[in-house]
Amino acid sequence: MTSKHVLRSAFLALLLAWASRLATAGEPVVAIVHQDLLGAADEKANQEIITGMVARAIELSGGLDGLVRDGQRVLIKPNLTNLRWGRHFPGMTTDVRVVEGVVGALTKAAKCKITFGEGSGLEGRVVFNALGYARLAKERGIDLVDFRHDTLAPVKIDNAMGDKEYRLPNSFMDADVVINVPCLKANVLTGISVSMKNYYGLLPPPRDGWHDRAEEVLVDLLRARKTALVVVDGLVGMEGQGALWGKPVKSHLVVAGRDMVAVDAVCAAVMGYDPKRILHLQYAQKKGLGVADLDRITVKGNTIAEVRKDYEQPRWTLWLTRPRTAANMEFLLDHCTRKEPGYSFQAGQREHVGWTCWFPKDALKVDKAKYPSRESYGFSASFNKDDSAIHFEVPYKTMYRENIPAAREEMQAWIREHMEAKATAPPGGIPPVPEKVKQP
Repeated sequence: MTSKHVLRSAFLALLLAWASRLATAGEPVVAIVHQDLLGAADEKANQEIITGMVARAIELSGGLDGLVRDGQRVLIKPNLTNLRWGRHFPGMTTDVRVVEGVVGALTKAAKCKITFGEGSGLEGRVVFNALGYARLAKERGIDLVDFRHDTLAPVKIDNAMGDKEYRLPNSFMDADVVINVPCLKANVLTGISVSMKNYYGLLPPPRDGWHDRAEEVLVDLLRARKTALVVVDGLVGMEGQGALWGKPVKSHLVVAGRDMVAVDAVCAAVMGYDPKRILHLQYAQKKGLGVADLDRITVKGNTIAEVRKDYEQPRWTLWLTRPRTAANMEFLLDHCTRKEPGYSFQAGQREHVGWTCWFPKDALKVDKAKYPSRESYGFSASFNKDDSAIHFEVPYKTMYRENIPAAREEMQAWIREHMEAKATAPPGGIPPVPEKVKQP
């Protein structure tokens, strides 16, 4: 090879390296740290292990340099959504030991004022006490804020996907730095619940009115303010019917990163989900709020393949209502495969108040060619004497929210075929609920 060819080869190598650096310069970094814990009797040793996992994950994801400085107000937002039967269940709320590791890393990096803030389904003092946050706050001189009782700041969102304006806690909006410490969970509303879904606790209760557009609302909240750092508690995750009624999965992970969307995309893949099927991640990426494409994310520490566990996905449920008419009730009671009477009990007397009628999974026409992952469980129709409507509940297995419009149309098609001509209640009042019916 001539010297001319050598120089050309060297130049091409430098050009390729430069192009590679340009291509990866904007890639977010997400760190995964896996380490098994010891038995419950070794709690002190476990805390040291967890603190080390947190410190390692933060370091790999870029560290705290440039994120926190002396004198700043730092808000840590864990996921303390609720308690089940008055107590903690593994995987449901952020493990206080992970937050203790975050506090340790913060205090080493800067002299800052730390606050724990959450808007739980319960009074803040209840969850803070039950989950160990009150103890940790007292030991470390940390403030506790219940978002349910915080003053709220109006925040307008231009070109909003959900609401044009939200009222968000001042302690969240005014903090110099926000660190998001969510859980690793499946969720019946949004598929997964990690850092973006953890923002749901910022909304003032009641929050049911946002459920039907949860993905859009989460994107709006992310536009209101991004998190500086995410540290995910993946010690014990939750599969199935999260955020409250799922099953624990021992994953022994801590995941960290500065890009909320990228962290959640990696966590989705760790749980066996396809990030491309998680709507709020795709919406956020299209809005330029983060990266959901795994090919554009640099993963450090453990790989996704090394730690992946395929979490059971949540069942999705549709609810539809139709007017209660005598003809509709008669059709449901005569054609269902199973029915259960509803009763109320007053002064020791049992009173028949309605029926729940069950239909098998083959009653609905699911387009398996278009949606091969979807499986219907059938559906139920309920009505009682105090309600003028018939309520249809349609559960599905492994149905992504992007398919909900089609699934709703499938149920509406069944209603049109069997009940549309009888759907208008007659003038003069609602017909009484039948007391006795023939068995189908």
